[in-house]
Amino acid sequence: MVANNCRAKNLWEEEEWMKISIVTVCFNSGRTIAKTLSSIENQSYQNIEVVVVDGGSTDNTVDVVKSFGNVVNVLISEPDSGIYDALNKGLRLATGDVIGILHSNDFFASTIVLDEVAKSFTKMPEMAILLSSINFVTDNGDAIIREFTAGGFKPWMLHLGLMPPHTGSFLRSKVYDQVGLFDTAYRIAGDFDLLTRALVVERLSYKIDPLVSVSMTIGGASTSGFKSYLAITNEFSQSLSEHGLFSSRLLIFLRALFKVTQFKLRYFLTLK
Repeated sequence: MVANNCRAKNLWEEEEWMKISIVTVCFNSGRTIAKTLSSIENQSYQNIEVVVVDGGSTDNTVDVVKSFGNVVNVLISEPDSGIYDALNKGLRLATGDVIGILHSNDFFASTIVLDEVAKSFTKMPEMAILLSSINFVTDNGDAIIREFTAGGFKPWMLHLGLMPPHTGSFLRSKVYDQVGLFDTAYRIAGDFDLLTRALVVERLSYKIDPLVSVSMTIGGASTSGFKSYLAITNEFSQSLSEHGLFSSRLLIFLRALFKVTQFKLRYFLTLK
């Protein structure tokens, strides 16, 4: 996409308008990815680079992505060894000043999300990471199940397994140069490990924005099931230990007590 430099000057009073890269990984996501890409297409911000990494889908995912040729800048489709391997492929291809991740069953919560992200980074050139909130929603997006807020987050909370929303996190590209990419040894806690490296080990500067950036549909690898909860608890503890940081498996396990407060009562009242 080509940025409108006149509009950029009006917004930021700067000669250059930063490029924001959005990395989307997918596999057999033909049913949902059109909504994901439409939410990018409808952003009021224009200087966006979209990198889609497909894991070799056997459904119509690639055809759907190709139908958004005016939105998608880079598309690769080949087998991978998991979500973090696919994300790393996308990060290596991204050329933006700031990089965000939008999964193929999620979508931006409003049309002004990337406008707000760009404004924050432009106003705070020293800021490395922007943390925003997300909502977990039903598959049709009509009901909010859980409000996953970044508000009140402090890096020390990672020691307790409490992390900010990863899909609501936007990082300057240089962050990945400093802390590295996702560790593919993790199955479902690679995002926790990366944010731990950035915010606790390297102590990079961050800002919490009240923005709700992403609507995330339920059912991801780390969002459901007791076995999954135990697995991610173990991986959180492993990550902290590997970086020489305080870790208590019990305290990390009890993070669920905090998460319960994020669920919407009205949703449970509608369950039958």
